[in-house]
Amino acid sequence: MKVMGSCIRLLADLSSFPVIAGDNWTEVNSVKLKNSYIMTIINNPGPGSQAGQVLGQKPLLRPGVHAEEPSVTLDQINRRLKAEIEEHKKTEKILREYQNAVENTNDLIIILDSNYVVRLVNDAFLRHFNLDRKWVVGNKGEAVFGGDLFESSIRQYIDSCIVDKPTPPHDDIILRQQDADNRHMQVSCNPIRNERGEVSRVVFVMKDITDIVRSKMAFKTFKVISDRVGYGAVIIDLEGNLIYVNESFARMHGYKVDQLISKNISIVYTDEQWRIFQKLKKRLIATEKSFTEEIWHKKKNGVVFPIMLTSTLIKDENGDPLYISSSSIDITQRKRDEEALQYSAEFERLITSISTWLINLTPHEIDDGIEKSLKDIAEFAGVDRSYVFQFYDDGKRITNTHEWCREGVESQIGNMQDIIIDAELPWFAERIRNSEVIHIPRVSSLPREADLELSFFRRLKVKSAIIVPMNARGSLVGFLGFESIRSRKTWTDNDITLFKIIGEIFVNTFDRKEAEERTSLSLQEKEVLLKEIHHRVKNNLQIISSLLNLQANYLTEKPYREMFRESQNRVKSMALIHEKLYQSKDFVSIDFCDYIKDLATNLFRSYKVDPQSINLEINVTDVHLEIDKAIPIGLIVNELITNSLKHAFPGRKEGRIVVNFRSGDNGRYVLQVGDDGIGIPDDFNFKETTSLGLQLVSTLADQIKGNIRLLGRPGTKFEIVFSRQKNR
Repeated sequence: MKVMGSCIRLLADLSSFPVIAGDNWTEVNSVKLKNSYIMTIINNPGPGSQAGQVLGQKPLLRPGVHAEEPSVTLDQINRRLKAEIEEHKKTEKILREYQNAVENTNDLIIILDSNYVVRLVNDAFLRHFNLDRKWVVGNKGEAVFGGDLFESSIRQYIDSCIVDKPTPPHDDIILRQQDADNRHMQVSCNPIRNERGEVSRVVFVMKDITDIVRSKMAFKTFKVISDRVGYGAVIIDLEGNLIYVNESFARMHGYKVDQLISKNISIVYTDEQWRIFQKLKKRLIATEKSFTEEIWHKKKNGVVFPIMLTSTLIKDENGDPLYISSSSIDITQRKRDEEALQYSAEFERLITSISTWLINLTPHEIDDGIEKSLKDIAEFAGVDRSYVFQFYDDGKRITNTHEWCREGVESQIGNMQDIIIDAELPWFAERIRNSEVIHIPRVSSLPREADLELSFFRRLKVKSAIIVPMNARGSLVGFLGFESIRSRKTWTDNDITLFKIIGEIFVNTFDRKEAEERTSLSLQEKEVLLKEIHHRVKNNLQIISSLLNLQANYLTEKPYREMFRESQNRVKSMALIHEKLYQSKDFVSIDFCDYIKDLATNLFRSYKVDPQSINLEINVTDVHLEIDKAIPIGLIVNELITNSLKHAFPGRKEGRIVVNFRSGDNGRYVLQVGDDGIGIPDDFNFKETTSLGLQLVSTLADQIKGNIRLLGRPGTKFEIVFSRQKNR
């Protein structure tokens, strides 16, 4: 625009010298010079010419002055002409000096007279409209611009200048082009005056501001969209000052927009997180690569919350860093879902491990197994002591039968024998008999009627405790307890659910132990008891499946609900084992071919797969597995079939899944599960994958002391080889 202004001033200056053509003087003879016209005047008469005459023309006369009444002498006219020629030469020199500046500007410049005739045009104008200079100069403005554009917009600017009202820059002209995008133009119009101060020419300048207009439109669109989709958007300068804040960002942080504009972005960071952001900002400026990072922001009320921050560098026209544009998404709910998912996965692993392990113990191994389980549960729940109390047959006395203590925590099991509960712990006794979960996040806040219990807990230096009743066949048989000594703790609904399930598993284990100890050599009695145990275990696993289903209903995102569905399928695969044992003749082993068919039917139904499209081929030759092998192998088959259903056939309407299970040499079994799908990449290492399913497959294969390997293409096939002998 500076160049444009210089050009306008130059052209205005040029208009001040006497024009020896047109309205003021009688045109004598003209020579074209740089797209302008000047007069050739004969000062020294040649042969046949008289002094003061113009070659081949009559003497130069002023308009309105008749020859027969001369008002000036020829000498006066010649002196005036000489002065004007000298002035013209000076002006022509100035024009040559500024010609490059005028021509090199990207602005479109055209000069018209008061009759809208084009007198001068620059190269930028000609290039833009693809016009020829010879055709343009001397032509009418409406022909050059087109009648509609000239009449609707341009004429008013020129007319304003002619009446000596220059117009400031406007950006309201759109040049419509057939083979390219329309261009937005900022236009201005300024007059050129003659020696008498009259407007004789008009300089019309157009500057292409299409990119600026589009940027403004894009920014408005970005603002509207960012507010509607709910993510926060800001633009900061390199010092961190907020120059743009959308409504979503302000609302997310508890502010109004005007409370943040011109503030430093550090207002939404803690000191520690601000240092982290500063490092990210420096990296962005140094590398010019956008980044997406999880970081913590601070609300107006001081509450910190997690966001996913994406930042991009904005550069000026010279490519230098100018601003940083950032978008923020509140991921609080996602973090909660991830934590719930992680808890669920660990929860499932713990329940599966304890349930599978305890059910395979002999009666004399059960007590040690219960104490080990108490340790695993306590470490998972983050407590310092866990224990089991059981009621005597009279229902009045309790005794501490099993206990685990963290290192440095004194054992109390020796002091907790034969307690008369109604006399020593009456407040506690009333609630436990009503099968209430007694949740005490803060022991010191126990009610006045619980003074005995308060003294009891203080003596043991307990800060928080939770007691979960254990029932069998509708009767209270004991309770499971957890205590936190080092710090206060509040247990979640998920923790309580875990404790209840563990309590049920313990009750079933105690029942089994008691049943096996009471069982006579009568085969019929043993069969009845085993049948009852498998039935109970199956029911307990169905309870776990139902609990997982309830938890899944609280999740809003499909991937997390999908993971809960996988967990349900794993539990169902174990429940199916016990159902088959319950239905078997000897309650020791199951027909695995029949089991796989039922398992696959459940998986196909769970993933809504048409069995006519994905064909399941089962090749099992009279294999019967005992429970210590059946549960791990059942889970492995469940995971591998699930993996095929989810990943092997993307976009395909048909496929094949094959399960081969046979007795191998040297007393070993060979299990193969594969598909004819897209296969797994050659560099894929399933033993180092983060997939929970494949991790579980590897863990279960180790549990049965089996060797697992991934076979080559086509498709994907896993092979597990393991011994028929019982694990030791």
